[in-house]
Amino acid sequence: MIMRVTLKDIAKRANVDFTLVSKCINNVDIPIRPETRRRIEEAVRELNYHPNVMARALRFGKTNTLGLLIGPLTNEYFAHFANTVIAETKKQGYRLLISVCEAEDSPKKLITELAANQVAGILCCRFANLESDDLPVQTELSFTPESIQPAIDEARQFLQRKDCRSAVAFYIEDRWAQTLAAPQQKAFFHAYKSPQNTEKRKVLIHKILLTRPDAILCTGWRTTRMISDILDRSFPGYNPPILCWANCKGPFFQNPRIQGAILTSTIQSIRDTITSLIERIQNPKNFSYPNPIHGQFLPRTSPEFQNLIVEDFTLT
Repeated sequence: MIMRVTLKDIAKRANVDFTLVSKCINNVDIPIRPETRRRIEEAVRELNYHPNVMARALRFGKTNTLGLLIGPLTNEYFAHFANTVIAETKKQGYRLLISVCEAEDSPKKLITELAANQVAGILCCRFANLESDDLPVQTELSFTPESIQPAIDEARQFLQRKDCRSAVAFYIEDRWAQTLAAPQQKAFFHAYKSPQNTEKRKVLIHKILLTRPDAILCTGWRTTRMISDILDRSFPGYNPPILCWANCKGPFFQNPRIQGAILTSTIQSIRDTITSLIERIQNPKNFSYPNPIHGQFLPRTSPEFQNLIVEDFTLT
């Protein structure tokens, strides 16, 4: 059985008083002779001591742990998002506690549970407008309706040059509804919110495709693949151009039906959001929210679009 090393073990090895070890490790501002501090630090290394995170949380009221609220990790996007957050929080000296939100779960309840585990702050993936009275909560937003409008304008003009008079748009996140509600977009794009349930989503897509829209804008790679499969199976000879939101890369961009992509940088957005969240934790009165990253429209013929076609799924 592995025994946990305690401060008393450190004190015994360094031949000093237990309270002095506690104050040294917890960086209490007291005078400690250099030789004494050296013996304590050597004992910590030799015994491979690691502080009890929860005990420190009870004492100081916070930890160096962030919470992440995210969708099911069986989804490739969420899994890669979580991996990126783990790497970035580690770089900044923080641990990560992940809470997975299934379809039947309440995000607000999971926020409360994360707070009860003494996390210092919470990062959310795709869960906007969540707050906590006890700690800072921020949602990663790789774009805002305002920051992505120029890319949507380019996408619309691209379709209009292909003689498309209108297009349908399938989305899941509400910020896409706000984006497409802008006057210049609303007159061209007819937006439909996709159900989370896969079978219900297929039914909606098939129903809309029966109207033979001139073009299709899709904000998710799974939905894009679903649309392509339905077109192949049920609509032979009907080939509307498809535009896709590119918050990731993968082999699915090889599909010739996809004629363009709206690119946003997910990895950079994650980094900026984590940095902002940590600034907010450390200095609640003097921090800044990350600047939205502007989107970019990439026609299929561009070298930048070709860079989206990779063998393995990855974030942009």
